Amino acid sequence: APLDEMVPRQRFASAPYAMYADHAAALTAPNGNSDHAVHVDNNGQVGIGTTSPQAQLQISTTTGSALQVNAGDQQVMVNATGLGIGTKTPAVPLQVRSDDADMMLDMNSASPAKRSEYLIGVDGQREVSLYYDKSTTQAGFINGPSSLVLHRNGIIESNASLRVNGTFHATGDLLLGPNALKPVLIQHYGGLPEDREYFDTGISANVYQCTTGA
Repeated sequence: APLDEMVPRQRFASAPYAMYADHAAALTAPNGNSDHAVHVDNNGQVGIGTTSPQAQLQISTTTGSALQVNAGDQQVMVNATGLGIGTKTPAVPLQVRSDDADMMLDMNSASPAKRSEYLIGVDGQREVSLYYDKSTTQAGFINGPSSLVLHRNGIIESNASLRVNGTFHATGDLLLGPNALKPVLIQHYGGLPEDREYFDTGISANVYQCTTGA
C-alpha cells in the first residue's frame, strides 16, 4: 500500500467521541455495556431502559415516570398509576385535568356506523354502555337487558319497570298502555250532576289500572 494510505481505512471525526455518531450500531449493547440507557437491536427496535425491546420503541422503568410530554401548560404523563392529561400525578388509570375538562366521542357523519358508545365491562365483557344513535338522534343507557332511551322530543322510554321510591310528580297527563289511556276511570250511575255528559261509560273498566265507583 502507498505510504500515505492507512490500512485498514478508518474515518476520522472532527470532534472527539463522534467517530460512530452516524452509525446506529453505536447505541447497541455489543458496542458497549449491557446497561446502556438507549439500546437499538438488530431489527431496529429501540429500547430505553431495556436491552430487549418488544416494540419499535419501548420505554421501561421501575422508578419515576415512563413518559412525559410538555407543550406549554399542557402535559401528558405516563407513570405506574396511569395516564394523566393536564396533570403530572394521575390518581387513576386515566385522569384528565383542565379548567374545561370536556371529553368527546366524535363520529364522522359520513361513516356507515350509526352508534357511538362508551362501554364499561368486566374482564373484557361488555356490561354497561352509554350511547348516541345518529340515525335516530336517540341517546340511551343500557345495563344488560334493560335500557333507558332519551328522545329529542322529551320522551323517556324504558323497556322495563319504573319504580319510584318517594313522591311522583307529573305536570302533565299520566297515560298508560299502548293506547295511552288515563289510569283512573270514575263510574257513577245515579244522581249525576248536570255535567253528566263528561263521564264516558262506553269504555270497559277492565282496560284501566284503577277503578272507582259502582
